[in-house]
Amino acid sequence: MSKINHSSYMPLYAQVIDYLTEMIDSGRYKTGEQIPSEMLLAKDLGVSRITITNAIQRMVQEGTLYRIQGKGTFVAEKKSVEHRLTTLISFTEDMVSRGYRTRTELIGIELVVPNEKIMQSLELSEGDMTWKIKRIRYADEEPMAVQYAYLPEKIFPELDKKGLGNNSLYELLRDEYQAEMAEAEEHYRVMVLRKEEEVRMLNVSPEFPALFSVRVSSLANKQKFEYTESVLRGDRYVLSVKLSK
Repeated sequence: MSKINHSSYMPLYAQVIDYLTEMIDSGRYKTGEQIPSEMLLAKDLGVSRITITNAIQRMVQEGTLYRIQGKGTFVAEKKSVEHRLTTLISFTEDMVSRGYRTRTELIGIELVVPNEKIMQSLELSEGDMTWKIKRIRYADEEPMAVQYAYLPEKIFPELDKKGLGNNSLYELLRDEYQAEMAEAEEHYRVMVLRKEEEVRMLNVSPEFPALFSVRVSSLANKQKFEYTESVLRGDRYVLSVKLSK
C-alpha cells in the first residue's frame, strides 16, 4: 500500500495499523522479529510519534504485536480459532435460510498471477494463472460481505466471456464447465476493517468488527478449483455449528 494518505477520511492511526499489518502479512516483519522503533516509524511514515504509539497499543491489545520492556516491540505468533462447519452451503443459501433477500454485485473479473498462498491452496504450478472475481454480497439490500474468489484459468478457460455478471458463480461453473463443488474446507478468524475500500463497500466505519474466512473447494475428483476470501460484517453475520456427542 502507499504509506499514509493525510487527505483520507480514515484516521492516521488506522492507516498505520493497516501498513504494519501488511508488512507482517507480506513477511517483511516476521513472527518473533522486532519492528522498527516508534521514532523511526514516525519519521518514515510522516506522522507523529503519538499516532504510532496509539496504533501499536491497539495491535498489542489485539495480540498482533507484543512488547518486551527495555527491548522493543515484536511480531506475535498468529493465533486462530477454527470452527468446523458441518454443512456445505453457499453464501446465498446461507442468507436465504436466514430469511434474507439476496443479490450479488460483480465489481470485477480479471486474470492475475496468484500469490504463493493461493498457488499452494489450489495446487497450481509455476506460470498458472487464476481468475480473480471481486463481488459484494447483499442481504435485504444491505452489504453483508466482500468476496475475492480465485479460480484456475486452466480449469475455467474464457471465464470472463461466460456472462457471470451478478449471477450465481456456482451455477455458472456447473452449467458451463460441468464443475460442481463436492467438498470444501473453511477457516475463520475475527478482524476489524481497516482497508478503505472494504469500509466503503460494506458501508461501515473504520475498525468495524468483521469475520475473515477462507474457503478452498474441491471437485468430486479432489481437484481444487476455488480459493475464496470473504470479509463478513461482524454485526450481521453469525456462524452456527451443530454439535453432537
